[in-house]
Amino acid sequence: MRKDTPFIAIDMNTWPMAQTFYYYTEIAPTSYTVNVMMDVTIMRNALKSRKYKFFPAYIYLVTRNISKHSEFRVAVKDGVLGH
Repeated sequence: MRKDTPFIAIDMNTWPMAQTFYYYTEIAPTSYTVNVMMDVTIMRNALKSRKYKFFPAYIYLVTRNISKHSEFRVAVKDGVLGH
């Protein structure tokens, strides 16, 4: 997320995920792990031919794509839930 992107507060009274969020943060706090099978052969070969390291490029690409989805950007800022 860019630094100049505004923080948008979530209205808990109208947010469809409010009850689910409350349940998993207050009643039954959990953490999640997501495993995905990916074929990175083409990316790895392209990076290798340019003498780039794989791991930094992989982290950059994964976090860049994850940050495009507001569901993955939910955070608390100054006591306010938002994205």
